[in-house]
Amino acid sequence: MKHAKLREALRAKYGARNYRIDRNDQVYVYGAMPNSHVVGWWFMGDIIGAELWMGFHNDIGGAK
Repeated sequence: MKHAKLREALRAKYGARNYRIDRNDQVYVYGAMPNSHVVGWWFMGDIIGAELWMGFHNDIGGAK
């Protein structure tokens, strides 16, 4: 399955059926919006942006 690791992380953090990856590889999440108390669907970003948001690429930039 495409993006299985990301889907697993999104499911663990936001719950099943509380995220969407559309055909253009854009990720949407249902929950409290960042820096807000408003709950609803919000745009997390494209696949790479969502992976960064979820901490998949923390080793970028030579951090040790």
